[in-house]
Amino acid sequence: MGAKEIGIGLVGAGVVGGGVVKVFREQEAFFRDKLGLPLHLARVVDKDRGRFDSLPTGDALLSSSADDVLGDGAIDIAVELIGGTGYAREFVLEALRRGKHVVTANKALLARHGP
Repeated sequence: MGAKEIGIGLVGAGVVGGGVVKVFREQEAFFRDKLGLPLHLARVVDKDRGRFDSLPTGDALLSSSADDVLGDGAIDIAVELIGGTGYAREFVLEALRRGKHVVTANKALLARHGP
């Protein structure tokens, strides 16, 4: 039996988030076959559901609520690409409280609240 899938939930499918989805899909076989990382993009969230139309989301569940990532027990890694320091901070802290690993490209959030 193979390793347990590592579920990823991405929040924010704008320019950066959309790029992450595209690169993930392009490199998915590399992660799985070459590195042995059974990564699975399980959920993609954005307030503007129209952004999903141009993205290779595959079998990922799509929604407009970040709570769907937080409440999904199959999500091991929450990717925060919302931007800003308000809700993004709340999301990151709640994801950590729920035992999820967090990845962010949010420099403003880290600069203001990093420590």
